[in-house]
Amino acid sequence: CTQCTPGRFANNTASAICEQCESGKYGSSFGASNPNDCKSCVPGKHASATGSSECLNCPAGSACPDYSTSSYIPCPLGRYNRFACATNCSACSQGKYGPYKGAAVCLDCPKGKCGPLNGSTAVDECEDCHAGKFSSVDGLYSCTYCGKTEYQPAKGQSSCLECPGVV
Repeated sequence: CTQCTPGRFANNTASAICEQCESGKYGSSFGASNPNDCKSCVPGKHASATGSSECLNCPAGSACPDYSTSSYIPCPLGRYNRFACATNCSACSQGKYGPYKGAAVCLDCPKGKCGPLNGSTAVDECEDCHAGKFSSVDGLYSCTYCGKTEYQPAKGQSSCLECPGVV
């Protein structure tokens, strides 16, 4: 009889052939003798290869939502995940957008624009600030009105202009 290495098992004790644990499962001990000795990967981890001796962390920018996951799922557009071992991806927050599949971070809407919606997928979904408003920093979800002594006749601006004759 053969003593199987981790990730493998002998389906009967007299067998000289070791079978591999299926993908999504792993075997951590020597001498496994039953397919039930192969354990399921927990959510947040995966085992893409058969015969795995351990489960791997799902990388940032992906999710492993279920037990026995054989491959991680990249976050879709407009969603992200900053950490390894995640079970889901989060929507990009207001003021941000996610143009890439498998993103670990979302990008900021640029100055002069705001992002009022969660889950935006492109910079085009960031809206220009209306006339009379501005945004002076990246990543804002709403634009700010100009002050009492300021104005802004154009849209999509990052600052306001001083009213003429005001000291």
